[in-house]
Amino acid sequence: MANRAHPEKVLHSGVDYKSMFDPKVFLDDYHGPGEPQSTVTKDVLHSLFNTGDINGDRLLDLGSGPVISNHISAAKWFNELIFSDYAPGNRDALRKWKNNDVDAFDWDPAFKYVAALEGDVYVS
Repeated sequence: MANRAHPEKVLHSGVDYKSMFDPKVFLDDYHGPGEPQSTVTKDVLHSLFNTGDINGDRLLDLGSGPVISNHISAAKWFNELIFSDYAPGNRDALRKWKNNDVDAFDWDPAFKYVAALEGDVYVS
């Protein structure tokens, strides 16, 4: 009998990931307002990219997931950002944001946070 406090662990395959991963739940849980992981990642990437040592024509992110906030600080250092992911749901989440769909995840707080890190005090 499985313990409810500690459910039985199951190893899933890539096929399971395609069908079971829910980008909306992931984004709400890890990138929603007030999530500590959300700011830590942005702080680290801001520091890394703002050295100016990492730059170029094109940045390819393999396995972007449904996340665009990892690329905000990179945008001024690369001419082109390419997102990619294995799971159709993640690609759909990225596409919704790119196309300004009404049900796309709201990345405005992430952009405002990074803008403040970069010294833009006029972001409203």
